[in-house]
Amino acid sequence: MTPPYSVLYMVLTPPYSVLYNVMTPPYSAFTNALQQYIGVMDTISQRHFDSDWVGSEVVVFPLTKRYTFWLACRLFINIDDPNHVAKFADPFGILAAGILSIPIDLPGTPFRRAIKASEFIRKELLAIIKQRKVDLGDGKASPTQDILSHMLVTSDENGNFMKEADIADKILGLLVGGHDTASSVCASIVMFLAELPHVYQRVPIFGHITNSHTLSDTVI
Repeated sequence: MTPPYSVLYMVLTPPYSVLYNVMTPPYSAFTNALQQYIGVMDTISQRHFDSDWVGSEVVVFPLTKRYTFWLACRLFINIDDPNHVAKFADPFGILAAGILSIPIDLPGTPFRRAIKASEFIRKELLAIIKQRKVDLGDGKASPTQDILSHMLVTSDENGNFMKEADIADKILGLLVGGHDTASSVCASIVMFLAELPHVYQRVPIFGHITNSHTLSDTVI
C-alpha cells in the first residue's frame, strides 16, 4: 500500500496485538492512567480557549481541529508546547487532505504532497521515539505517561516489542483516525448549544470559557 494510505493500513496490521494489549485488560494501567488525563485535558482546554477563542465571533471548526490535534499530541506523545504542535499541524493537515484525494502520485498533486508530509511526520516521530527510549532507560520518563511510553514498554504474547518504525506508524494512524471525527463532534456540540440557548444555560462549565462573547455570537 502506498503512503499516505499506509498509515491506516499500519494501524490495522501486525504488530497490532501490541497496540491491542496497550489498550485492553490485563494492561489496566493504561485505563487507570486515563484518570490523570482528565486534568491534562482541562488544562489544555483552558489554554486553548484563552489563546484562540478571542473576539466576539469565532469560526469553530478550525479551532476544534487545532484543539483536538493539540490534545492528541499531548496524550499520545507528551507534546504540549503550541510551537512544537504547530510544527506537526501544517504537514498533518496536508496528509489528512491527501488521504481523501485521488491517489495520483505525480509532482504537485495533493497525494504527492501528502506522501512528503507523512515522511516528514514519521521522521519527527522517530526522533521523539528514540529520545523517549533514552528517557525511559534513564528514569526521566514514566511508562504510563502517554500512549507512546505504553507502546515502548508493552510486548505481545510472545514477548516481542514493537519496532520504532511500527510505533511511528501506529501513532500517525491514531492521529489521523481520531482527528476529524473528534473535531466534528466538538464543533457540533458548540453549534447545538448555540442553537439551543436554554440547554446552554444549563451547562455551567461553559460559563468561564467565554468572557468576551457568548455562544450566540459564535460563527460555525
